[in-house]
Amino acid sequence: MRADQNLSLQELADKSGMNRGYISQIELGKRKPSFEAVETIAGALGAKIYIQLEAPEAPSVASPRNKKPVSIASRFWKQ
Repeated sequence: MRADQNLSLQELADKSGMNRGYISQIELGKRKPSFEAVETIAGALGAKIYIQLEAPEAPSVASPRNKKPVSIASRFWKQ
């Protein structure tokens, strides 16, 4: 996005109030920015951030394979 707007690293740093070296490291994949940093940089670029939140998957209850259901009564009464 920075390149699309013909902004230099220094210009983006000035607009965002962030360190030029830090922004460079983010662009190169050497640093992982915090959400606040992403928000700040996006704001300086005039971009909006959309977040998609997903619920964690519910644990599945797997039934034992190749086992027949056994009633509780059959454990106590042998025929």
